[in-house]
Formats: sequence, structure tokens, C-alpha cells
Amino acid sequence: RTRLSCFSSDEATVDAGRAELKMFGAAFNESLQFEDSYDGDDGDVQNQTSSAGGKHYQWMLQDTWQWLNISHDDVIETHYCQPGAKGISLFTSDYGRVFLDFDTMKVQDTQLGLSRHVSLSGGDTEEYLWYYLDNRRWYEYGAQGTSSSKSSVTSPDVEQQYTLNPNGSCPFIVGNASYCIDFTAMMQKNLATGIQRRVRRRPKFNSVIKRSVTGPLHTSVVTSPPAGVWKWEFQGVDGVWTEYGLKNIQGVAGSVNSDDIERNYQLSPQGKMQFKAGRFSYTLDFVTMVQTNSTTGTKRSVKRVQRNAQQILRVPSLSSLFISVPPSTGSYSWEFRGDEGVWTEYKSQQCSVSSDDIERIFQQNPQGQVQFTAGRFSYTLDFSGTTKANFKCIKPSAPVL
Repeated sequence: RTRLSCFSSDEATVDAGRAELKMFGAAFNESLQFEDSYDGDDGDVQNQTSSAGGKHYQWMLQDTWQWLNISHDDVIETHYCQPGAKGISLFTSDYGRVFLDFDTMKVQDTQLGLSRHVSLSGGDTEEYLWYYLDNRRWYEYGAQGTSSSKSSVTSPDVEQQYTLNPNGSCPFIVGNASYCIDFTAMMQKNLATGIQRRVRRRPKFNSVIKRSVTGPLHTSVVTSPPAGVWKWEFQGVDGVWTEYGLKNIQGVAGSVNSDDIERNYQLSPQGKMQFKAGRFSYTLDFVTMVQTNSTTGTKRSVKRVQRNAQQILRVPSLSSLFISVPPSTGSYSWEFRGDEGVWTEYKSQQCSVSSDDIERIFQQNPQGQVQFTAGRFSYTLDFSGTTKANFKCIKPSAPVL
């Protein structure tokens, strides 16, 4: 057996009791000394301390194949729930000083593994809060920060978007400024100035959300469209349309690209957004679809177009012209026009959907979309009016007698 011994921060011995080896049933005795590490004040964030609620978490360390429970881990949990806590140090006789990094969820400079195991009843979830770092202080989204204006999203809104797509992003507005949270980088970006701030997601201590059968608690966040679907362009002096984010002949590119603009457009189709290109600032008005130079007043037309949109044809099959029944499988064939102008029917041998598959989805939702793959590429077929120019629907004629 191995004994882990150390002292608490106030030099009094803390007997952490037995740390059970979860997977193999062995047991170890350990005593721990904790030393917390912060990288910013918690600002006006309410201090989260131990409560009388039932414990639903367990912090564990892995040494090779052994997973060990850390007893009295409420000390670790309490610090982990504070947004300003970068991590915490444990002092042990066998491993020396080990630092638990809360951002990476790793034990620094060791081969030890780190895990925070959560056990909840079916349908229940932990309550997570989202924070951003502003002037060395952490503020919760939705709370009053250094700005006089509040964010258009709160912690629950950001958490919902994160749950939908942990590798995606969340656009929002504060006053007239547009921002976007990148969940992969855990950074917040001002789309006008390009200034970035760190973001953290931390649980609220011992807080569990009981899910009701009626659905999710929050539904106010607009789901961002997949990146690369829409292209935003402005018309230059020579009449040439140029996509946002690309460099001009002087090598200057704007602070936003098509995906940034699309996220803001989805958030507020009747609004505006600001951005920079070189030494100039601009305002893009989604209602008038005009870009205005804030210094010179020069205005340029803007357009939003779908990338790689192909013309789609829906035609009745010959057999459907001879029967007077509602459309069904086999009644219509769906075709796309390739670059060479040839119409080709969707078939399951060439892609993941066939004409019948598309027709069934179309009958269920004529204004919806269907996604499919062909080879190594993914595609979206849009039935709605946004691609009306690229869509033809020919209804079956009267039955022939």
C-alpha cells in the first residue's frame, strides 16, 4: 500500500480518509494539502461554497491503470466553481506537488490522469454558468459588466447553444456592438474591433436542473447555420463583387468574414453590425443591404448568396400521369443540374439519398431542408423560398384515360 501524506494550507493535518480504487476495489489512505491558483478576480460573481445539497460529483486521479477517488474533494469542487480559479495544487508524499489545471482538466507535468465524474438521475443536468474576463475581473453573461449595456444572451442561453454544438459558436449583441463566442478556443471576439477576451464555463456548486417532460428550459437562442453555407459580398468600385474576409489588392482584409456576418444576421435580420478593414470602420445594414464607411460616408451594395447552389428539378414520373392518387413513393423524380448542364436523378448508388427519400421529406415539410452526402462531400437541399430561383416543381397533370 502507498500512503499519501501532506498538510492543509493552514498547517493543520487534514485526514482525507480512504480513497477507494473505483475499478479494482483496492484502497489507499491519503492526506492532502490544497493551494488554490487564481488568474483574475471573480468580480461581482456570487461566491459559491459548500451547500447541504446532495453530492453528485467525484474528483479522481489516475495512476497508470488505477483510478483513485479523492476524498474531501468538496474543496476542489468549491474552487472549480469559481470562474477566477485557474486550478488547485495538491501536495502528496508520493507524487510531490501536483497541479490540477481546471481549463485543460489535466494534471500538469505528470502522467497522472484527472477526471470529474458526475452521477445524475435520468434527464437531470448540472447547471453551468458562463463568464468572460474584462479588465482582470470575471463577469457572468447577462450580468452588468463594465459596459452600460447588457448582453443579449445570458448564461442559460450560451449553455443551450454550447449543448447543441460544443464545437460551434454563439453570436450576441451588447448595445450596437456584435460579438461571437468561439466554444473551441473559449474566446469572445468583438467583430468590429477584433478584441478577444477569455471565456470560462463552470458549474454552479451542487446545482442540478430537473428536466421537465415539457421540454428544455430555454429556447431563446437561434441555432447558428453551418459554416460556409452563405456567402456575403460587397460591390467594389469597379462593380466586382468581393466576399468579406478576403484580402484586397492592397492586402487588407476586414475584421469579419461571411460566417461572422451570417451569425449576426441570424441573430438580428433587421439590425446592423460594425467591423473594421484597415484604418476604416464600417456599418453593415441588414435591412437596406448597404455597407457605409463611417469616415467617408461611402456606401456600397451588399448581397447574401448561397454557396454552390445547384438548380433542382422535381418532375413527375411517367407512371404517375396515369393515376389519380396523391403523390407517393415513385410519383416524382428529383434531379440536379451539373456544371455541364446535364440533369441527373438522385440515386442511392451515387449518394446517400434517392428521389424517393427526398420526396418523402418534401411531403412532410415542403419548406424544409434535407442534408446528404455524395462521396466525401456533404450537401444541403433547400426546399424553401430562399432558393426559389434555383427550384422548379412540376405537378402531375390530370390522369390520362
